Amino acid sequence: MSRLVVVESLKSAVASRHEWDVVLDSAHPERGLDPSVLLEQVGVVAATLAAEAAGAPVFATSMHKLEVLGPVLGGERLIVTAALEAPRDGELPVSLVARRRRGAPGAVVIAAVLRFSVGEARRAPGEVAQTRLIDGGASPMHTTFRAKLRSEDLLLGGNLVPWVHASALVSAQGYAGGPVVLTEVQGLSVLGPVRKDEPLTLSCSVVRASGDKLTVLSVVRSEARDVLCAMSTFRVKHGEVPLLVVG
Repeated sequence: MSRLVVVESLKSAVASRHEWDVVLDSAHPERGLDPSVLLEQVGVVAATLAAEAAGAPVFATSMHKLEVLGPVLGGERLIVTAALEAPRDGELPVSLVARRRRGAPGAVVIAAVLRFSVGEARRAPGEVAQTRLIDGGASPMHTTFRAKLRSEDLLLGGNLVPWVHASALVSAQGYAGGPVVLTEVQGLSVLGPVRKDEPLTLSCSVVRASGDKLTVLSVVRSEARDVLCAMSTFRVKHGEVPLLVVG
């Protein structure tokens, strides 16, 4: 299994800097590091910084404009920096950047902003309206799974985000008829609470396709409520499959 090994960590009251070595799965080194693995680790960095600033436990409520700007290869060293931004709407935003150690073209690997609230994760007003987009694209792909949580933080502490990423990838590949790669997550929001081992349903639908890019809407639901919503963009590798605008 691919993993990140901590080399150095430095922190202040408003920022932190970490160096990690990338160790890939020896059986499948060609796969690189899964973006969801990197997201989980940088999420922990952001959550730690936000919790220390708040002086209390925090919960990730949303992620904005995650850009995947390059693949991560084995043997590389990543430098991850996190910085607190000014509080907005009662939440603490933390900006994140992960880049390669050597400053070369394509050095930045991911960039994102995570927002945290103090106390329980809450439903943000109006965000559930995004689910209406699911009727405007290709037929959704539905999968069911159970919530496996290592903590109460749905976005960073369990299997929800990895499951969403993997299912969205399969949905995009099925639509494109060929391999795709994640390029951006425009938004990922926690919409409601969930219990450990609660049965969940995930719906993934291609809501827009243009050129060699596909956008997939993913919605996680329990029996009574929406739990999580994400919009992810994938690129068809090498532009092998021409796509038309569908939404």
